[in-house]
Amino acid sequence: MMVKRRLWTASLLALVAFSPVALAEPGDPDSVLTDPKEIAFCLCLEQSVAAKAAEMRSLGAVYSEETRQLAAMNADIDRKRPLVDVQNQAQIDAFKGLLEQRDAALDKYQWSTLPKYQASVARYNDKVDMVLKRCSGHPLDQAALDQAKQKLSCPAE
Repeated sequence: MMVKRRLWTASLLALVAFSPVALAEPGDPDSVLTDPKEIAFCLCLEQSVAAKAAEMRSLGAVYSEETRQLAAMNADIDRKRPLVDVQNQAQIDAFKGLLEQRDAALDKYQWSTLPKYQASVARYNDKVDMVLKRCSGHPLDQAALDQAKQKLSCPAE
């Protein structure tokens, strides 16, 4: 829930903070960003937030799919457990195979998928926090914005 809220907040921030409407609004002259380097920094942060959001959505989709698969495996195991004939070694072996598949999927989920997704969410949240602290709420000087856009070169992450 918090991830969706931050994603929505960042999307709204990107639309409001860097839109022509935000540029046109009068504000405290001391808070107007007039330094093209600072504006370029904010524009690069905006790009970084978008990239982190895309990464987070991609890893979130993997996380959601694996969560769904684990739930399906657990339901399958729960449904088949009472049907296993303990006198039939083939049925016991087949059921053990299901448990091993589920355990392997759970290990991957717990030790790879989940930590990658959590790290992605943390990276995204860090970038959003940077935008909120450094760039949010400051109207941008149009001439400085134009200059920053012409020379915009964001570092690779």
